[in-house]
Amino acid sequence: MPSSRSKNKQPQPSAPEPQHPQRKRRVRNTATASDVEPPATTVTEPSAERLSSPLQPSDEELSAFITQLKQSQRSTGAPTMQPPDETNGQPPQHAGAAASNQPIPVPQQTKPAARQAQKSKARTSPPEHPPTPPAPPEAEQSPSQQPTPPNSVAHQQQHHAHSQSESGNSSKRRRKHRRKKSAPTPAATPAGQENKPQTTDQPHAEGNRVPEPAAAPTEPQKSTQQKSKRPHRTFVVRDLVAMPEIPDECIPTIEHVEHMLTSELDVEPGASILIAISGGVDSVVLLDMLFILSFEHGYRLHLAHVNHKLRAEESDRDEAFVRALAKRYDLPCHVTHVETAAFARKHRLSIEEAARELRYRFLRQMCGTTHAQYCAVAHTADDTAETLLLNLVRGSGLTGLAAIPPRRPLTKKAALIRPLIGITRQQILQYATARSLEWIEDSTNADRSFLRNRIRHDVLPTLREQFNPRIIETLARTAELLRQADGFIESFIESTFLQIATIYDGRVELNKNALGQMHPFLQGELIERALGELTDHRTVPHAAVERVRSLLAAETGTRQSVTGSIVAVADREHLVLSDESTLQAIYLPIFKLGTYHIGRFTITLEEVERNDVRLGADPNVEYFDYDKLPYRLFLRTWQAGDRFAPIGMGNRDVLVADYLTNAKTSDYDRRTAVVLATASDIVWLCGYRMSEHFKLTNETRRIIRATFQRT
Repeated sequence: MPSSRSKNKQPQPSAPEPQHPQRKRRVRNTATASDVEPPATTVTEPSAERLSSPLQPSDEELSAFITQLKQSQRSTGAPTMQPPDETNGQPPQHAGAAASNQPIPVPQQTKPAARQAQKSKARTSPPEHPPTPPAPPEAEQSPSQQPTPPNSVAHQQQHHAHSQSESGNSSKRRRKHRRKKSAPTPAATPAGQENKPQTTDQPHAEGNRVPEPAAAPTEPQKSTQQKSKRPHRTFVVRDLVAMPEIPDECIPTIEHVEHMLTSELDVEPGASILIAISGGVDSVVLLDMLFILSFEHGYRLHLAHVNHKLRAEESDRDEAFVRALAKRYDLPCHVTHVETAAFARKHRLSIEEAARELRYRFLRQMCGTTHAQYCAVAHTADDTAETLLLNLVRGSGLTGLAAIPPRRPLTKKAALIRPLIGITRQQILQYATARSLEWIEDSTNADRSFLRNRIRHDVLPTLREQFNPRIIETLARTAELLRQADGFIESFIESTFLQIATIYDGRVELNKNALGQMHPFLQGELIERALGELTDHRTVPHAAVERVRSLLAAETGTRQSVTGSIVAVADREHLVLSDESTLQAIYLPIFKLGTYHIGRFTITLEEVERNDVRLGADPNVEYFDYDKLPYRLFLRTWQAGDRFAPIGMGNRDVLVADYLTNAKTSDYDRRTAVVLATASDIVWLCGYRMSEHFKLTNETRRIIRATFQRT
């Protein structure tokens, strides 16, 4: 049965099938004859007024459209289009057709009285959801009728009017089209609603996808109109792919995550987000929520998965599941394989620590590859509670007891974010069940040989049943308070550290006198901060901090092995922390002229005039007699038994070790000192004193200036 609107219309020639049908919206085209591409689209949620009449434009909209089209035609020199009452009932021309002087048929307007009655009727019984305009059938056209350009306003008006009169046939075609794509068959149409457009419970399924538009879509924008009251929340459509209705019980959780992203994590619309996904329920829910929110906020999503090769076939199963999940969501997926067990043995780490180190190393790499601004991980409130109890059992400082931060730097250009940090695992499971999501279980999560699993499966359930039903929320809130206190202390520690510390490549020096006068708590925090400059580990063992603190009362020259390759030395005025792995023997053959680099050292040899000589102005600059130097020289680390004749001490040779000790150099400087030497003699103890044998004299004709730099 044709609709009431089709009764008020005269038969119109059928328009060709549009390539990109629009859903729940109408795009106004203000294109001129000079436009080449179709207008970009911005899809927003419909207002209550538009829901009452989803296909028929109002009088004000038509007037505004005609006025804009007139202005654009005048600017391009095209014939001016007149409204029907000014052209004896002739239909207006589209701007694109005006340029070629080809008339384009458009549907005649209904009478004002009939239109007003139709609007009143529609307002009294608004549809629960805006109907989806069906595709018009193909029809033969007379030679005088020209096809309307796709995506034009006239074309859309034809399509909307014709689809109302042919809704029954279009519904059949749409059902047939869905069956061809193996989409689920929609429910039967209730009696008395045969002419209403058909919808599906899963409009996001593969069979219901709308083809990609020819023009690149613009960035989604938030609707400025008042949202209508409906039982389900409908999100803005991204790239013309319809989203399913979100169950009511899922909306509060999604809105909580949305608030977390926009207000607390400061994730801007259109941001690129790399999602770390394992295939477990937490990461699958994170993916689903970000995918839904991306339709409204325009997020660009990538998936990253690490195959740790720890569970044989299960690891491969997890990878296959993640790849299938990425294909289902139509998102790019990046996967890597790592040998976690071998890495743990090599670096003397636990399996858990090694897996974490390799995982975050890959995430940092992929943030650079995908140009992602954020990396999202699926930590929840339960993870915060478990970490608090875990560190409390092991023994930890304030930083270890503090909550997992919602955001922290990952690389120079990317931040690590945790959008689910305020949601419990129970809420995660409820959401996944309501959304009918699928996930996989890691068998190691049930292995009670891991301390975290014993806390998760034994300790927390006991605390929940016998002490506090909301123990997760209580522990998470406590950890958050500790995190705030830790943040305040950390800012104070950072400012104090910059006052008493000097940072070099592979070395940190702390002012021993200033550190010794501070409170023991501040001493430990500052030492931990200094050790953090030399190691990649997240936390520094308490025993390592105490070894360094013991040097405050030790004699000068006392050495202490701290952790790994880190060594601490009590100097006269400083505590020197250094990484022994960076101390390498230097041996570089060089020539009399040129600039040479090796390790942290640079030396430049150049010939200068006598009036350029500035003796004694800088210990890192010396002048030598050109003719006394051989053509081939060496820049090397000094060795035990090396001797030279310091200038000013006659021709008396002294040991390099004795000279450095008498010069009161630090232990680190003594171990890293280098010399410029010939095959049999030392020319210069770089940065300290040159040899008497190569100094300038009155007979010197050519001069070499040597400049030494240490980073």
